[in-house]
This record gives sequence, structure tokens and C-alpha cells, in this order.
Amino acid sequence: IEEEFEVLVADLGWLKTKSGQPIHGILGFQFFADYLMQLDSSGGVIRLFQGTLPRENNPQVLRFRLRKGVPFCWISVGEQAFPLLIDSGFDGGIGLPGRLKSKIKCYSEPRLTGHLRTANSQDRRVYTGRLKVDAKLAGFEMVQPPVQFLEGYRTGVLGSQALKQFIVTFDRRRQRVHFALPSK
Repeated sequence: IEEEFEVLVADLGWLKTKSGQPIHGILGFQFFADYLMQLDSSGGVIRLFQGTLPRENNPQVLRFRLRKGVPFCWISVGEQAFPLLIDSGFDGGIGLPGRLKSKIKCYSEPRLTGHLRTANSQDRRVYTGRLKVDAKLAGFEMVQPPVQFLEGYRTGVLGSQALKQFIVTFDRRRQRVHFALPSK
């Protein structure tokens, strides 16, 4: 390999899979730059392909940017639009920035349902509610979805529970992401 990569050397002994298996290493997003990378969460499969995603107008293909190595695109919730990290490491569904808890209408006051600890060891509260408005992502409309409000977060998060609904394909080189529904 002639390209330079940033490498993190760390003790990952504290990091485990949901089933308790140890994680020995992490391949970062940059590692897949020369391929289309497809995540099929419902099938538990990652596929690599040659090629690129189309540039033409397609509501299911969005541009993405990286924030600290994690891809994000935009979601609309009611009249609000904000960045949404695509993060399969987040166990929730749709996580919204905590500041929106009083700005977006829910059926009832979101209730405290848990805590999470960030990578820098900050304890954050998680509030859960059901929206009275719809959310729109990549041409898909989510009718009044359940959401979590994440205290201290500046962006939203599309977590593993929401990603199970889609097959997500990343074109790292062109910074595009395609959302599709699994075929039955």
C-alpha cells in the first residue's frame, strides 16, 4: 500500500460487541475509499463493490460529509432540517439533538429513559418520545416516528435500529450515500 493512513494504536479491551465478543480492531471509513460499501443491517452483511453511485437527481441518493470520520447527511423533521450522523454503533433508532426536545412537537413530554456515556466519558441523558410530525430522509417519509433526544448532542444520529430498515450504500470517493428498502 503506497497511500498513507492514519493509524490508532490502542487497547480495545473495554470494547465489546453486543454479544460480548471482544473487538480487536476497527477499520475506518477511509479504508473503503476505493469501493462502494453497502451495509445491509437486517441481513447482517457488508458488501464491497467496484463502481460509483449515480450523480443524477435521485431522491434516495444524498451527498454526505464526514464529522470526525463519521458520515452525516440531512434529515427533515417537521419544518426543521439538521445534520444526521449515520452511525451503526448507536443502538437507538433516530436520535435528535437534545435542544430540539422543546422545539419539536411530540404526543407527550419526552420522558427520561436512559443514560449514555460518550467516548470522552461524559454521561448524557436520553429522553424518548413519539413525534407529532413526520421525518423525511432520502425520499422516505417516516410517519410520526419514535425518537430519542440526546442531551448535549449537536447533530442527530441514525442508529442501528433505524438502519435495519434500509440497505445503505456509501460511495466514499464521491461522498454520496444511497438508501434503499430491502427486497422481500
